Amino acid sequence: MLKDLSWEPLALRRKQARLTTMYKITNNIIHMDKSKYLNPPTETRTRRSHNFKYYIEQTNNVLY
Repeated sequence: MLKDLSWEPLALRRKQARLTTMYKITNNIIHMDKSKYLNPPTETRTRRSHNFKYYIEQTNNVLY
């Protein structure tokens, strides 16, 4: 059915949707409080550093 409709696999469509949403948030196309959800990196290096870099908060399942 995917071939008949010429659709991409679901995993690829979800990835594209996430990237599109991130682009829109970063460029203020979607109006939301970025500071509430996106954190700038704590480490600033000259290499591999740019203005669109964000820190991904790591979590685990240990409660105590």
